[in-house]
Amino acid sequence: MGNFESNESVFNMAMAYLQRIDKLLYKAQESAQIQDIDSWLNYLYCIRRELSVKLIDEEEVELKNMLVNIKKIIQDPRKKITCRSEILGKLDEIDIYMRKKLQQRGMLLPNRSDPRFAILER
Repeated sequence: MGNFESNESVFNMAMAYLQRIDKLLYKAQESAQIQDIDSWLNYLYCIRRELSVKLIDEEEVELKNMLVNIKKIIQDPRKKITCRSEILGKLDEIDIYMRKKLQQRGMLLPNRSDPRFAILER
């Protein structure tokens, strides 16, 4: 065989990457539906890890701070009970923030201006 000198991978992991994100989003949604605070937070951390390669530095710092701040509240057993409504609200905000970033980066729904999806315009 010849020499392979390209910096590009012969195999593209895009599909596996998007499938992982899809599974994590689904699990986060399930956790949100049953209001399982710990699981929801864990899935949001996993989504952050996957999304991090697409975020600019400021977005990454903002998202990390959002997660760290809510984690501090959750780690206090009394606050976890007394601030439950606030915690659920903040988890929801973080979840929506990440979903918006995924959409902005073209990782969720197709862009309607893409000619391959012109049929959607009808």
